[in-house]
Amino acid sequence: MANASETSPSARRNRLVREPCADPSSELPRAGGHYMVMSYLEVGRCIRVGTLGEMNFLAGYYAYAGSALGSLEGRLRRHLGPPASRPRWHIDRLLQHASPLGAVWGVAQEGRECPLAEVLALRFLRIPRFGSTDCRCPGHLFYSHGLEDLLEGALEAFRTIGRIPQNNVKSCPG
Repeated sequence: MANASETSPSARRNRLVREPCADPSSELPRAGGHYMVMSYLEVGRCIRVGTLGEMNFLAGYYAYAGSALGSLEGRLRRHLGPPASRPRWHIDRLLQHASPLGAVWGVAQEGRECPLAEVLALRFLRIPRFGSTDCRCPGHLFYSHGLEDLLEGALEAFRTIGRIPQNNVKSCPG
């Protein structure tokens, strides 16, 4: 029989932080396109995010809008797998503390993720300057208290910009 402390909600959430729910070995497109990585941060914390410095993050769910016009597969495997040993992007810094839950993506040959970010900004709290140092957007990371609402918003954003969304997002216990 399992120890009561191992089956408590707190113990399940602690496992969530250490073990990604997303399966980076799942079928991912080799084509290029745009994506939104969904993640869960169990405990609010201050995280150093490259040149942005120290940033405060609330506990909850996050969606990061990005693009990988060469190959979605490679980029999503990086974001959905174990934390990057050498962080390159802002999202790498967050994913050192948050659990990736999966991604929503749409195949595209050109363009940027900025239109996705603008659609999400109508519905969710935008994290200023995160992920947008190479464009003029106010930010490409969004916060929500609930995964279902965030996933629905991401799917809607792809449809709004004329893309057919696919996803492998999984909710986790706790």
